[in-house]
Amino acid sequence: MPRRPAPLIVPGKRYHVQTDWASTSVRSLAYDAGALTLDIEYPSGGSYRYFEVPPAVFRALFTAESMGAVVNTQIKPHYRCEKL
Repeated sequence: MPRRPAPLIVPGKRYHVQTDWASTSVRSLAYDAGALTLDIEYPSGGSYRYFEVPPAVFRALFTAESMGAVVNTQIKPHYRCEKL
């Protein structure tokens, strides 16, 4: 699927991105650069918040061949999360 350029991360800023244009695995992303939290909404309707996610990992979602692969290999196994 086509990719958009990864956003430049400004400390303290919040980002919300609809991703259905780029992924069948991720519906939307919300990243808080101050709190280092990443909210992921999945097509099933479930949403999870991941903690202490560095900006580089958020940016990797935009440059990867597959957002789902990044979520499964770089986010889920490494960052604490809670269901929203």
